[in-house]
Amino acid sequence: MPDAARVAAQLCTPGRLAALRRTGLLDAPPEDSFDRLTRLASQIIGAPASFMTLIDVSRDFYVSMSGVGEPLSITRHWMGPTFCQLVLTHGHTLVLDDVTAHDGYRDLPTVRSLGLRAYAGVPLITSDGHCLGSFCAVDFAPRAWRDTDIALLTELAASAVREIELRQALAEASAASRAKSVFLTNMSHEIRTPMNAILGFTQLMAIDSRDPLLSGRLNMVESAASHLMQVLNDVLDLAKIESGKMTLACEALRLDELLSTSLDMVRGRAQDKALSLLLDAHDLPHMVMGDVTRLRQALLNLLSNAVKFTAQGEVRLRVLATPQGEHGWRLRFEVQDTGEGIAPEAQARLFERFEQVDASVSRRHGGTGLGLALTRQLAELMGGDVGVCSVPGQGSTFWFSAVVAALPARHA
Repeated sequence: MPDAARVAAQLCTPGRLAALRRTGLLDAPPEDSFDRLTRLASQIIGAPASFMTLIDVSRDFYVSMSGVGEPLSITRHWMGPTFCQLVLTHGHTLVLDDVTAHDGYRDLPTVRSLGLRAYAGVPLITSDGHCLGSFCAVDFAPRAWRDTDIALLTELAASAVREIELRQALAEASAASRAKSVFLTNMSHEIRTPMNAILGFTQLMAIDSRDPLLSGRLNMVESAASHLMQVLNDVLDLAKIESGKMTLACEALRLDELLSTSLDMVRGRAQDKALSLLLDAHDLPHMVMGDVTRLRQALLNLLSNAVKFTAQGEVRLRVLATPQGEHGWRLRFEVQDTGEGIAPEAQARLFERFEQVDASVSRRHGGTGLGLALTRQLAELMGGDVGVCSVPGQGSTFWFSAVVAALPARHA
C-alpha cells in the first residue's frame, strides 16, 4: 500500500484538482444519470453495493451510491485512507478478494467501521489523463471478482467520464456563446454611435450642397452607411435575443396599418423593378395587442428579400389569423414571390445565421444572411415559427407566425 506522503502528493496535484472542480459535481445532489450506472453495476455483478466517487483534498464525495445508505456518509471526511483514494494513487484498477488478507488494507476505516471485506475499483480517468476518483463495487464477505465484473466496472467508469466531459463541453460552449453575445452587443453599440453621426452629418451636407456631383456622392455615402447600420442593428438584435435581453412590447396595434406601412417601405424598390406588390388579407381582427416594431421587422425582412430576389412578376403578402385560445390570435404572414426559387437541399439551412443559398447570391445581391436568422429568432420569441416552400424556377413562399393577444373589451 502506498505511503501517506505519496497519497497526499497525488491528491493535491493542481491539474487534477482543477479538473475535479470543472466537473461541477462536488456537493451536487444525486442525479439519475449516474444512479443508473451504479444500480446497473450492483444488479449485474451481484455486489451488495457500488459507488461512483470523486476524491477531493480531504474527502470522498459520493456522486452516486447504490445498495448502501446513510452509514457510509461518515467516511466522506477521511479518518484515514480509503480504497477509492488508493485507486487514485495507483492510477489503475484495484481488485481485492479479501481485504483482511493484506497488510495495511485491513486497518482502513471502511473495513473497521462497516466490515468491508472485498473491493473492486476502477479509476475515473479524463481524456487528458486526470484521475477524478473511482467507480467501484464492494462486498461484506470475501469474493472472487470475475474478469467480467472488472470489464463491466471499466465500461461503466468510461461511460461516467464521457457523461462528465460532455456536460463540461456543453457548459463551456454555452459560456462561450454568452460571452460572444455580450461582445457583439458591446461592439454594436460602440460602432452605432459614430455611425449615427456619420449618417446625420452626411444628410446635412447633402441638404446644404449646391453641387450636383457632390450631392450624388453624399447620397451614395448615406446609402452605404444606412446599409451598414442595418447590419449592425441585425447583429445587435441577434445578440440581445441570444443573451436573453430582448423583451417584447405589448401595445394596441392596427393590423391594417402594420401591413400598409410595411408594404410602403418596399414599394419604391418594387416599382424600380416593375414588380407588382399585392396584399391578400381578409377576416383579420381590426386591432390586437403585440409588439408592432418586431412584427414589422420580421415582415420587412421577408418582403425585402422577396423584392431583392425577384427579377420580374410579383410579390404577394398573404395574412391569415386563427384563434389562439380564448384571448388571442395566431397570425401567419406569407410572402410569395415569382423569383428564382431555392433548391430543396438549401432550404433547410436558410434560417441559420450567415447562411445564403450560395456564394453567388452574396455577390449579386449583397447581404450577410442575418435577416432570415433574425426573423426566426423574432418569430420564436413571439410564440411562432418560420418556414419556406420553394420550387426552383417557380418562386418561393416564406412565412412566419406570431401569437398576439386579443384587444381588451375597453379598447375595442
